[in-house]
Amino acid sequence: FDGAELSDNHRSFSFLAVGACLLLAGYLVQLLDERLVRLNGLVVVASLLALGLAISAVLTLVDRGDGTVDMRGVALLAVAAVYTALGAIAFRRARDLSSLHWALGLAVAAGAEAVLVGGGWLVLVWAASAAGLALLADRLAEARFLAASAGYLLLSLGLTLAREAPPSDLVRASSHPGHGIASVALVAAAAAVFARFCTEGAYVTAGERGGGYGDIARELDERRLLWRKYSAWGAGVLVVYGLSLAILELYERFAPGTVDTNFQRGHTNVSALWGLLGLGLLYVGLRRDVRALRLGGFALFGVSLGKIFLYDLSNLSAVTRALSFLAVGAVLLVGAFFYQRLKTQLTDRAA
Repeated sequence: FDGAELSDNHRSFSFLAVGACLLLAGYLVQLLDERLVRLNGLVVVASLLALGLAISAVLTLVDRGDGTVDMRGVALLAVAAVYTALGAIAFRRARDLSSLHWALGLAVAAGAEAVLVGGGWLVLVWAASAAGLALLADRLAEARFLAASAGYLLLSLGLTLAREAPPSDLVRASSHPGHGIASVALVAAAAAVFARFCTEGAYVTAGERGGGYGDIARELDERRLLWRKYSAWGAGVLVVYGLSLAILELYERFAPGTVDTNFQRGHTNVSALWGLLGLGLLYVGLRRDVRALRLGGFALFGVSLGKIFLYDLSNLSAVTRALSFLAVGAVLLVGAFFYQRLKTQLTDRAA
C-alpha cells in the first residue's frame, strides 16, 4: 500500500521506519538469544531487507546536491556507518552477527565511495581501505577482515586495469602511456600490505577463544598463506607493470622524435628491464637457495622471450627490434653463466 499509494517522501519514511525495526529486531534476537549458536537465516533476511529499504529511502529523500558533493553518496555512507557500528558493537559477543553487519556496511561504503569520487582518487580510497582492513585483521585477529580487504583490493585492481592504466597502454603508442602509474603504485602497495598481514598463526588463537568464530573463518585461516603468496607475486607483477609504463612515459616526454618512434625506443628498454629483473631474481634465488625466486627469474626470462618474438618482431622497427634481441640475449647469457656457476656451488655445499 505505501509503495503504491503514498508520495515519494512519505513512502521513504515508511521504508525507513519498517527497515529500522526489521534491522534491530533481527540484531537483538541473534545477540540476546543464547540458544542461537550459529547465525539465524531469518536474521540475515531481516538485515538484507532492511538494507534494501534504507537504500531505496535515502536515494529518494536526498538530492544529488549542488554539483560539488553528491549528497546521495553521503547518505549511503551514513547507512554504511550504521551497519558498521552495529557490527563493531557485536564483535566481542557474536562474531558471525558482527561479520554480517560490517560486511554489508563495507559493501554499501564501497558503492558510496564510487558515487563520491572517481578515477585515481577512487583507486586511492579503495586501496587504502584494503590496506586498513588487512591491518585491522592482524590487530583484531579476525580472518574475515582479510576477505573484506581482498574484496577492496580486487575492486581497486579492476578499476586500475579497466580505466586508469589498461594493458593497451603497454602495447599501443600514445602520448601519455603512463598516466595511470600512480594507480598501479597504490594497488601494488595495498597488495604488499595485504601479503604482509597474511601471517601464519595470527588467527588460530582467536578462533580457539570462541565467540562464534565459525567454519568460514577457519577456512579463511587455512587459505591465508596461499593468499599471501598470490598477493606478494601480484604486487611484484604490478611493480614491473608500473616500471614498464614509466619507461614508456619517460621516452614520450623527453626523447626527441614522434610518438611512434619514442614508443618503440621505450619498448627496447622495457625488454631490457624485464630481462634484468629476471636476472636479479635468478641471482638472488641461487645465492640464497630460494626456489620461488629462481622460478620467478626463469618466468621473467620466458616472458621477455615471448615479448620479443610475439610483439617486438612484428611491431618494432628493424633497429629497435635488433636492440631488443641484443639486450635480452645478453641478459640470458649472463643468467646462464651465473646459473652454472652458482648452481655448482650450491651442489658442492649440499654435498
